[in-house]
Amino acid sequence: EWYELGGKVDRTSTQILFPRRIFGFFIDGMIGLSFARKYTDEREMWEEVGNSMISKFQRWRESSEWNFANKLSLLLAERYFLEGDQENAFEHYDKAIKYACDHRFIHEEGLANVAAAKCCLHFGRTKEALEYYNKAKDCYTRWGA
Repeated sequence: EWYELGGKVDRTSTQILFPRRIFGFFIDGMIGLSFARKYTDEREMWEEVGNSMISKFQRWRESSEWNFANKLSLLLAERYFLEGDQENAFEHYDKAIKYACDHRFIHEEGLANVAAAKCCLHFGRTKEALEYYNKAKDCYTRWGA
């Protein structure tokens, strides 16, 4: 995995490059699934981007639940949102929020709340969307943004 992610890097640079690269993969997955919803004529291509990132995070979660559980749950929530499966989407948004909170990834907790709020708005659940947005605002305030 280290070679696949970071290429050939020495031990000192791994600590800097590896987390940035992982977060880049996470964002690629989020973008892919979002674009699959937005650009229906290119849905298959963008969905494949999201699904390939989900596969990576499923493997990585096996080695470090602490670092990858919230990211994987958020990617899965976005895939369920894409599929129109509200029940599973919100189950995974809430898991992503809980894992991020429990593992002290405050900024990712905020991101999961924003994503859940957008899903709520899509399905006409405005009161719940406002609750998620307020939680996101609290996260970003605690994070120092």
